[in-house]
Amino acid sequence: MIPSENTSLKSNAPSISGNSNQVTSNQLTIHPDLEKLVIKYQKSKYLIKKNKSRELESLMLFLNKIYTQLPIVLDSGCGTGDSSIALARMFPDRFILGFDKSSHRLSKTKQNLPPNLLITQQKCEDVWNQIAENKIRCDAYLLYQNPWPKKKHIKRRWHAHPIFPSLLQISRSITMRTNWRIYALEFSVALATHKIPHKLTTLADTSDYLSPFEQKYLQSGHTIFEVTSPPY
Repeated sequence: MIPSENTSLKSNAPSISGNSNQVTSNQLTIHPDLEKLVIKYQKSKYLIKKNKSRELESLMLFLNKIYTQLPIVLDSGCGTGDSSIALARMFPDRFILGFDKSSHRLSKTKQNLPPNLLITQQKCEDVWNQIAENKIRCDAYLLYQNPWPKKKHIKRRWHAHPIFPSLLQISRSITMRTNWRIYALEFSVALATHKIPHKLTTLADTSDYLSPFEQKYLQSGHTIFEVTSPPY
């Protein structure tokens, strides 16, 4: 079911100290062009410039080998890698690939990573495209991606981007979290347009934070929205 922009989702996040600002935007509801964009990209193939870097080629060779042994979990846009480490500990029987395009964020990654985790510098579009070409399916995590909150930037949000069908193609399941309600609603609309079953909920207060970043949002009193799709 496609949620209304007036869907009421209550938060259990604590009203305690924190200094993260709420997302602000000149867009106050689901973007009027969203469904049109999703349908347009659903019917076309995203032609990405071929990335022939040795690093990406090596990564795909490695993933193809891992895929024969363990299920793979993607932490796309992993930032400093804290969420990737948490996922590796949460799923010791799976292999976690965390990647981010920012060398600055990745420079803050902790040392002594779990043995079932690899963190690397790559762009989401490149990795998703290559994984799709190799017909690998993964459990996908999208945790607090840049929401691009300005109305004019709708095409920069993953669910309104031409790469989105490739993400859905490679995903065995999806977990997306955001602290911007409209982003969650739009992500839900995009999944519904692709006829992918899912649910939209809020994250209850928990000590099992996936990262200090997530903890900071909750301690700042933000509502955390989660869109999840079971294996499909």
